[in-house]
Amino acid sequence: MTHLKDILIDFKRLFVPGDFEVTRYDKEYVLKAEQHSLNKASRLELEKVRDLLKNSRPQHILDLGCNSGRPLDFICQAFEANGSGVDVNTQAILKAQIDYPNRAFLTYQGEELPFENESFDHVMIHHVLGHVKDPIFTLQEIWRVLRPGASVSIITPNTYFKLWQFPFNVINGFSPDISVLRYYDPTYLKQLLQQLSFSTEKIFTFGAPPTACPSIIHKIFLLRVVALARKIK
Repeated sequence: MTHLKDILIDFKRLFVPGDFEVTRYDKEYVLKAEQHSLNKASRLELEKVRDLLKNSRPQHILDLGCNSGRPLDFICQAFEANGSGVDVNTQAILKAQIDYPNRAFLTYQGEELPFENESFDHVMIHHVLGHVKDPIFTLQEIWRVLRPGASVSIITPNTYFKLWQFPFNVINGFSPDISVLRYYDPTYLKQLLQQLSFSTEKIFTFGAPPTACPSIIHKIFLLRVVALARKIK
């Protein structure tokens, strides 16, 4: 029954965002998120972001929701860049500071980012926008700390994937991460970015298709939405 309750909460949040459940972010969550960052799909996502950034080669990168620091370190190594990471999970930050002592990691409680205006060439917000209590405020803070013309990369679950996959999740006993408060499709995410004066350079679905999805419509229903947007000068 517990997994069914969680699935129903997860499904409800496709239409009605829920409350922020900070109690879900503990040491166990750190390890779960780190295991996710090691799988093939996550590696492919990071490689895609790295490829999107090849022309701009950012030198000062922020990862908002960095967990234990692995994705930030991967992107920073690709460009020999300086990296900073923030996360609400104290346990995640402690682990990041140990594992990646050459990066700067700070605990962040979802308020103003602890950085000066125009501090970064790129901000990563991967698997985080759906978790934050106020996505508008979060994106405004990203805008503030980005330099003119600098970029932000977003990776977030695809609404359409979740809709299609829901009955299969119920059948198969899937246990969702119900700390995800909302989902985005490409159109909705693009509109949100434009509302905040970001210029969207790329936005697409990426990853595996849902179960039993006809190949002719795979593109619409792929697992993630990936976006690269730029702060308009």
